[in-house]
Amino acid sequence: MIGLLVLFGKPLDAAEFDRYFEQEHFPLAALLPGLQDIRVNRVVGAVEGVSGFHMVLQLGFDSAEELQNSLNSSAGQAMARDYSNFASGGTELLICHLETSPMNAH
Repeated sequence: MIGLLVLFGKPLDAAEFDRYFEQEHFPLAALLPGLQDIRVNRVVGAVEGVSGFHMVLQLGFDSAEELQNSLNSSAGQAMARDYSNFASGGTELLICHLETSPMNAH
């Protein structure tokens, strides 16, 4: 599985970010064609120091081609345009292989 990770920096107003994300942005992400999995990771701290991130959104697709087609779709373009409406802390988008390893693998 291939994933798009959207790292959201700390916003100016966290409560407004959360409200907008839940009511406006998340429904846009759910419309992405080919989307297989959505995970919302709310950052609550860092192992060392303070994190500069507020949230990590993980979107899973079957292949890199599905991801690219999704980003190029009208839903993908609408989602990208929407960042400026609420992501005042900036965003970083990463493309990753999503893997699961058994806990006892060494």
